[in-house]
Amino acid sequence: MVEYYSKLMEQIMEGKFCFTGELEPAKTTNPEEVVHAAKEMIGSVIASNVTDGPQAMAYMNSMVASYHVLKGGMEPVYQLTCRDRNRIALIADLLGAYSLGIRNVLTLTGDHSGLGDTPDAMPVFDVDSGQLAMIAKTLMKGYDLWGNPVHDPPKFWIGGAGNPNNESLEEEIMKIQRKAHVLDFIQTQVIYSMDLVEPFMEGLKNTKNAYGRKMPVLIGVFPMKTYGIAKYFNDFIPGVKVPEDLLARFKKIKDELKGKENKKARTEAYADLNVEFFVPFIKEIKKSGAAGCHMMAVEYPDVVKRIIDEVLK
Repeated sequence: MVEYYSKLMEQIMEGKFCFTGELEPAKTTNPEEVVHAAKEMIGSVIASNVTDGPQAMAYMNSMVASYHVLKGGMEPVYQLTCRDRNRIALIADLLGAYSLGIRNVLTLTGDHSGLGDTPDAMPVFDVDSGQLAMIAKTLMKGYDLWGNPVHDPPKFWIGGAGNPNNESLEEEIMKIQRKAHVLDFIQTQVIYSMDLVEPFMEGLKNTKNAYGRKMPVLIGVFPMKTYGIAKYFNDFIPGVKVPEDLLARFKKIKDELKGKENKKARTEAYADLNVEFFVPFIKEIKKSGAAGCHMMAVEYPDVVKRIIDEVLK
């Protein structure tokens, strides 16, 4: 078994602009759908996040889904949230994940359980994302938080989240800097404007990661399948705003190509609009010093591939 290898971190350390994708396990026992989605992105993205109950939805366990994705040929970034687990369960999951071959972990606090499809669930939040990253790094040293030995300790690459949409950019930068010493990379919330990318990257320019290197940042971008998805993201995802002109162009496609008879043309028009908007945007992101982009569109492999291919020409 290769203990510490990660294609994602290898590419980051080589200074290559890299792309990661996003996979969302469903409320099912069948992994075929998420594995199929992963296989569709092979060759476009270097690794793919596997979400852990996004928006507090009770879906297939992200560790199990990550294992299936790994067996299907895609390197997973295993998302692990603090919402549903105390530190005993978090340690158990980290040890279990490593035993399954998982090497990349994105540590997240998690959306509150009241937002999801099981709103009466008791939220845990025993620790936050920074403390979870510290737990993972401590396990890597061969002991737990109380000094108990860990046999055959794990060797992870640990990621954290950043949100350039925060009303206080200074506050967001400080939050990242406080936990930077236990992180290897950052992935951000969705951004649609260089007016957010540039000050965020400038604020982190002197921030070092756990290995004393400049903190690698993967900027989150989100190609949108439909006007409905674009509007939902704009209205209901905290801190995210789709540019008014882009939202208006999505709505224009919806209005001008109504009906089942126009479904194919509407789908193609949405795809073309995503390519038209995101290709130049990502080219500007490349100039900002970012390590790559996190392509957060779920089940949109054709458009993600088109965008990446155009960017890398």
